[in-house]
Amino acid sequence: MAPRMSRLVTFGVLFFAAIAVGLLPPREPQRPRPRPLPRTVDRATRQLRDAVEHLELLTLRDSIIDLVRTGNVPFNDSLAFLIDPGLTLHHDSVIRGLVTPVWRRVSQGRPRVRVVVVVDVDTSAVYRGVEVSGMRTRIDHVVPEVTDGSTCVAGVKLGRVDARRVAEGGSFRPSLVERIRDRTLGPCAYYAAFGMPGPRLRSWLSERQYLPASGTAWVNDPIASPDPRYAGWLDGLHFALVGCAAGDARRCREMRYGLPGEDRLPVRWAGFGVEGVAVGASEYSSWRDPLGPFQRSYFAAMVAHYGREQFERFWTSDAPLDDAFLAATGESLDDWTMRWTRADFGASMRGAKLRPVSVLLSLVIAGVLVGSAGLLSRFRQAV
Repeated sequence: MAPRMSRLVTFGVLFFAAIAVGLLPPREPQRPRPRPLPRTVDRATRQLRDAVEHLELLTLRDSIIDLVRTGNVPFNDSLAFLIDPGLTLHHDSVIRGLVTPVWRRVSQGRPRVRVVVVVDVDTSAVYRGVEVSGMRTRIDHVVPEVTDGSTCVAGVKLGRVDARRVAEGGSFRPSLVERIRDRTLGPCAYYAAFGMPGPRLRSWLSERQYLPASGTAWVNDPIASPDPRYAGWLDGLHFALVGCAAGDARRCREMRYGLPGEDRLPVRWAGFGVEGVAVGASEYSSWRDPLGPFQRSYFAAMVAHYGREQFERFWTSDAPLDDAFLAATGESLDDWTMRWTRADFGASMRGAKLRPVSVLLSLVIAGVLVGSAGLLSRFRQAV
């Protein structure tokens, strides 16, 4: 193609492209992003949501205990299901099939308490103008001390996403299936297997929303594995957990008795806590807890490692935690906490990882670069 013809084709393409661009409809103005709520308003909203969740659970407790006293709860091997009639028979059988084998394994045919599993669909989306129901499914628990002394309540409230999927005839998501199987019984499993905990342990668990006693995987001993399950993942965790993994026994004690946010600025709002009531939302605020985001395995790993008999002596002891654990296992709770932390995250390094000479050289190079950039900026401004 001749050079002139080539230029004509190119200019023609550009001309028609310009016309096409000019004929495009105008872009819709971007909507300004909503400004985040002031911190005080956000905190108040969270507190309201927390309070509503606790009140709903207390109301559920009262209604369930009334049914138990009148004999209207169909127990089978001390386990009963009350499932929302809006769910299909298929979903009903799936839930029973997920929870019942776990119950048989933990209770071993000799349950110390009864457990009522209530499966409900979350419909309370707004309370006085504030959204209080969640998109996710929540699993809550009420322990026997605040019911009738012999009944534990486990509530599974399907969130809006899962409820919509069920209403459309779909199946449970794999992640929801796993949660129902592994977390429905929660602390109720420990009450069924080992009876009532000692008063010191009960108080300690209540402060932590019973999360350390919410895992029911008692068959796998993480201490026996040579490889940590979450190796290298220490970024963003509580400082006490990192220090305990590094071998500092004092930080291991801080893990057990510390509360969320003590190592940095407060990261949690004032909760609406009720003794004996564990709202499942609390597990999502456990990232900054001293025991870390996987604290639900703290007691589960203990049962798997020491066995049910030794753990029951610890669980039912009236002594303080450290003394009770030492008497039951012959080992200190500091050592156990350190081994459990390392089984999860590995042994982190203590002290500086870089030599002083390397640090000094890096600072000098950084200073030279920053100074050169400043001089160059001043020179260009002068010109």
